[in-house]
Amino acid sequence: MVKLSRHLDLEFLSPFWMQYLYAYLDYDEATKDVGYSRIQKMSGAAAWPKIQAHSLSPTGEVYRELISSH
Repeated sequence: MVKLSRHLDLEFLSPFWMQYLYAYLDYDEATKDVGYSRIQKMSGAAAWPKIQAHSLSPTGEVYRELISSH
């Protein structure tokens, strides 16, 4: 995403579902049989405190490094 946006000389790139830059759920016994709408709610509940605390997930940390390294 970052390489492509630089290659195309994009002025702005907005990642979709930015909550995953803050938190995501593990696939396990607690989530394996849960429907989509419930997973979305659980994901949002996991992400919201992290967003408020400005605490990125490992994916978010890598993304931050990629976009700041240019």
